[in-house]
Amino acid sequence: ALLGCEAGVDVFGRDAAELLQVVTRDYFDEATRRPEDDAERGGALKSVVRVAACLGEDFAPFLGRVVPPLLEAASGNRLLVEKDDSDDDEEGQYVIRTEALEEQCQACNLVLLLAEATGALFANYVPACLEALAPVAGSAMVGDVRAVALSALPALVGCANRAALAVGGDCRGPLLFALDACLASLAEEDESEPLETACRAFGA
Repeated sequence: ALLGCEAGVDVFGRDAAELLQVVTRDYFDEATRRPEDDAERGGALKSVVRVAACLGEDFAPFLGRVVPPLLEAASGNRLLVEKDDSDDDEEGQYVIRTEALEEQCQACNLVLLLAEATGALFANYVPACLEALAPVAGSAMVGDVRAVALSALPALVGCANRAALAVGGDCRGPLLFALDACLASLAEEDESEPLETACRAFGA
């Protein structure tokens, strides 16, 4: 995928479509995907987003397969696992899976990159992405993840806005939702990176 993107869409375009058919079938289609570990699937996601950056709007037909697993990873639902320690008499203790924390951060960033790559064609996925990333922006365990989630919100609003302008509408709903999420997050924020990210997002 990396070499193909370096070659450019004119050279890589047809091969990219074939590659995406295979990768999305094997990793992201619930009916046909094969078993894999988190690292393998994470690598596949990054490759797919590289291809999306190369194809731009031509990537749109594959969004339906790629966005759901990205949002699943971004949610952080798999961050905590019950501690397995036979020597410890206490039950109900949990530990953080560091690989899942890294995956959460990468997934938020990949949502941002997909939105930028596909523009207005990403608009159908904006509501689900806003619903998934808004809580992350306010309550993720580490500041890096909160910052990346915050940085994705303006890009998502931009996709909705471009789609709305094309049909003579507006993106008031997504804009207000994103603003509320940002303000709620920043009201409780005590680390500098998410605050700086929000300032850049609003052009401050």
